[in-house]
Formats: sequence, structure tokens, C-alpha cells
Amino acid sequence: MADEQLAAMVRALLSPDNTLRNQAETAFNGVKSSQPSFLIRGLMAMLRADQDQQVRPPRLAATCPRAAPLLATH
Repeated sequence: MADEQLAAMVRALLSPDNTLRNQAETAFNGVKSSQPSFLIRGLMAMLRADQDQQVRPPRLAATCPRAAPLLATH
């Protein structure tokens, strides 16, 4: 699974369309089971870099102080 596919899956998880969201949930659970390391790395990369504010909350570090060190770029 590529990073673009992961971003699309996350957007689909946030969709108001039940069918699309259910498909995304199934895909997410499959990736979580089969590629957990990829999933974590991909989600962290999205939080750092994705410009879509629906995917990347603008003030995550402010709302979740423990997340700040994880999101810091070196």
C-alpha cells in the first residue's frame, strides 16, 4: 500500500457515506492486522506532512501535548 492509498483510506474513514466508510474500515483493519508498522509510520507521516486539514489537525500538538514529540521533525 502506498502513502497516497493510505491518505485516501483515512479520508474515506472520515466520509459521511456509510458504504464508503465501511469499505475503508475493512481496509484499515486489514492493514492494521497485516502491516502494523507501515500503518503507524504512514499515519505519523501524514500528521506531519499532509496539507489536508481534515487529515492533519492544525493544532494536534496543542490538543494532545504527548503527541508533540512524536510529530517533531528532525
